[in-house]
Amino acid sequence: MRTLLMAPAFAAALLALSGCTIVEQFLPSQTESRFQDFTAFQGGAGEEFTSLAWVPSDSILLATKDSDHDQRRMLKFESETGVTDAGCVPGLLAGEAPFETVWWPSGEALTGVICDGTWRVFAVADTWYAWTQ
Repeated sequence: MRTLLMAPAFAAALLALSGCTIVEQFLPSQTESRFQDFTAFQGGAGEEFTSLAWVPSDSILLATKDSDHDQRRMLKFESETGVTDAGCVPGLLAGEAPFETVWWPSGEALTGVICDGTWRVFAVADTWYAWTQ
């Protein structure tokens, strides 16, 4: 009799746990990657990052973060050269980084450059940060 009373509770718990798996399939996920240098970045990052002409070839300690749900992305790299591409223009950096991550600086950058029309880019010393919204 005790087993018969426990069966519905067990079934409800099992259904609830399997529901988490079903729900997780529909939630957006974020991917974060790190690369020692530009060569590793070019070979390992997705095209949405490697196609950026304004990321200099002397870049090291690169980090990326993006969502599989939309076009929001973040990028960090260290470079003595910095962003020099003609496709970048000085501008006000409205908005804020789309995700939280340990490598993003605190505070908001108000000025920097806009690259490819969608990337907001700024530097803190020789470290460059970029994001899309």
